Amino acid sequence: MRTLRRAPATALMMVAALLLTLTPSAFAQKTLPTAFDQVSADASFVLVTPNFQRTSKQIAALNDALGLGVPEMADVLGLMKRELGLSKGVRDDGAWLIVGGSADKLIASMQNNDEPPLVILVPVSDYNAFLGNFEGAKTDGDVTEVEMKPGGEGFVKKAGNFAVLGPAKQAVADYKPGNATNDFKKQIGELCSHYVGGSDIALFVNLRTLSPKLQPMLASLLAEAKAEIGQEAGQLGAMAGIAQNMVTLYGNGLQAMLRDGDAAVLSGDLDDRGLGLTLGVQFKDGSRLAKVVGDSGGSSSKLLAALPDSPYLFSFAANLEGMRFDGLMEELLGDTKGPIVDMIRRSTGLSKMMKGYATTMTISPNAQALGPNMFGGISVVQADQPKAYLDKFKTELEAMKKFKLDLAALAGANADPNAPPMEMTFQPQYTPNVLNMDGTPVHQYSIRWTLPPALVEQLGPAGPMIMMAGATGTGGYVALTDKYVVMTNTPDPAAMKTALAAAKADGGGLGTTGLIPQVRKVGLGEAPVMEGYVNIGGIMSFVNTMMAMFGAPQQIEVPKNLPPIAMGVDVHKGAVTNRLYVPRKVIVFMKDVGIAMQRMAPGAGPGQPQPF
Repeated sequence: MRTLRRAPATALMMVAALLLTLTPSAFAQKTLPTAFDQVSADASFVLVTPNFQRTSKQIAALNDALGLGVPEMADVLGLMKRELGLSKGVRDDGAWLIVGGSADKLIASMQNNDEPPLVILVPVSDYNAFLGNFEGAKTDGDVTEVEMKPGGEGFVKKAGNFAVLGPAKQAVADYKPGNATNDFKKQIGELCSHYVGGSDIALFVNLRTLSPKLQPMLASLLAEAKAEIGQEAGQLGAMAGIAQNMVTLYGNGLQAMLRDGDAAVLSGDLDDRGLGLTLGVQFKDGSRLAKVVGDSGGSSSKLLAALPDSPYLFSFAANLEGMRFDGLMEELLGDTKGPIVDMIRRSTGLSKMMKGYATTMTISPNAQALGPNMFGGISVVQADQPKAYLDKFKTELEAMKKFKLDLAALAGANADPNAPPMEMTFQPQYTPNVLNMDGTPVHQYSIRWTLPPALVEQLGPAGPMIMMAGATGTGGYVALTDKYVVMTNTPDPAAMKTALAAAKADGGGLGTTGLIPQVRKVGLGEAPVMEGYVNIGGIMSFVNTMMAMFGAPQQIEVPKNLPPIAMGVDVHKGAVTNRLYVPRKVIVFMKDVGIAMQRMAPGAGPGQPQPF
C-alpha cells in the first residue's frame, strides 16, 4: 500500500530527476525564492520547485518539441496533484518543497535503513479548502490526521501559506519555519544563490551540518573500495594500481569538499532555448579550497578568441588567474604515492607558469583513414614569460628520457612475480627552428612511448588497433608570440601557420562570431572563467565520414547552424559552479539521430517502433 511516506516524495523526486537530468538555460532572477523562509533552520537538504505551474508548462513544451508523447510529461503538476489526491485549495503557481530533517536524524535513518525524515510543503490558496481533499480528517490542535490517496495515514498543519505534510505526527507538529532566507543566501553564497534563484528546480545540501557525519562514512567506503581492488590485483595487473590511485584522487577531492564546503546546490531550469544543469559549492571563509577558487575569476573568452575561427569538434579555454590550479592539484594528490601520481606532480611545474590555456580539436584535412594524425589540435598557453614556459617545456621533455613507468609495480603486492616485464619507456625529441613563418621561428617536438609487448598481448585484438590509432606517441610544432606559446599536436605546417596568425591577432578568433557567443550568453553567462563547447554537428559529420568509409549505405542528415553543447565554470567569493547547457535544437537533433540509427540497424524495417 502506498503511504505518505512514499507518494509525495516519489512524485516530486520524479520531477527533480527529469529536470536535473535534462538541465538549465538563461537565469531569470538572482535571489533565493522567498519560499526559503518556510524552511526549518536545521534542514539537512531542501528540494524546491519555485513555480510548479511554470515548470510544468516548460516540461510539456519540451514533450511536444521532441514529439515524445509521454502522458506524464504533458502535465506534471496535474500528475503530482492526482498522486496526492489534491484537487482543492492548492496554489498552482506557488513553490513546492521537500525539506529534510536535521543531519542527525537523516544519517540515523540511512544507517538504520529507515524512511528519511522529511516533510512536504504544498502552497495553498485556502487551507480549509485544502483539508477538504481528505475525507474523515481528524484535527488535534494544529495538526490534522488525514487519509492519503490511495491509502495510508499522514499528518498536516498550516504554516504561513503552506500546508506541511509528513508521515510522522510529531515531526509535523514540531516543524517550524526558519524565516531565514537571508541566512540561507549567506550560507549558499552569491554565486550559487544566483543560479538557485533562476532555477525551475533546485536541491540545497547543508554541508555545514552533514559533512562531519559524512566524512567518516566516505573514508570507510574508500577503504573498502581499495581493499576490493587489492584482492583482485592478481587479475587486474597494472590496472589495479591505477584504479587504486584513481580512488585515492577522487576520494581526496570529495573529502576536501566535505572538509571545506559550507553548502552545495544542484539547480536546473529550462525554456524554449535549451536545458542545463548547474552544480555549485560554497566553501567556508578562509578554508583551503576557498583560497584555491579565489574571490573572482576572469573571462576565458579572450583566450578562446586567440584560436583560429575554423570548424572544430571540441574547444576549451580557461583563465587560470581566478583559480589556483596548483593548489587544486595539491588537494587532489595529497600524500599519494606512485608513478602515475609522480607524473601528475611533474606537470604542475608547467601549470604554475600558466595564466591561461585554450585548445581546439579538429579533423585533420590530411587524414585519409584511422591513424595517429586523424585529429588535429591547436593550443595556446598564456604566460607572463612565454619563453620561460617554452624553456621549462623543453626541460621537462628532456627529463622524460630517463623516466620509466613500471606498470607491473602498479599492480601492487599481489602482482604475479613471474609475470613478464611491463616497463613503459619514453623517447622525446625537440628540434629547434625547423620552419620560419613570417619571421617567427617554429620548432618541432615529439613524444614517443614504447608499450611493453606483454601489455599489447594482454589487450588482445584491441592492442594493434590502439597502436594504429596513435596510442604510441604525439608531436607537432611549437612557437612563441609576444603573449602566447602556440602548439599543434600534428606536424601540419598549414595548421601552425593558421594558429600563429590567430594568436598574433589576439582577438577575432574562435568564439567571437557564429554560434559560440550566442550559446555562451544564453547558457553560461557573459564571462565564465572556463568554457568548453562540443560541436555535435561536426562530430556527426565525422561519424558520417566513418560510416561511408565502412560502406554504410545511409548517412545522418546534419542540420545547418546546429549550436554546440556548452560547459562552463565560474568562481566568486569562495564559491565555484560547474554548468552544462544543452540547446533544445541539439536535444531534438539527437532524438532524430536515435530514430535514424535504429532504422539503419540490420533487420530494421519501416514498421520499426521509434526509440521514444
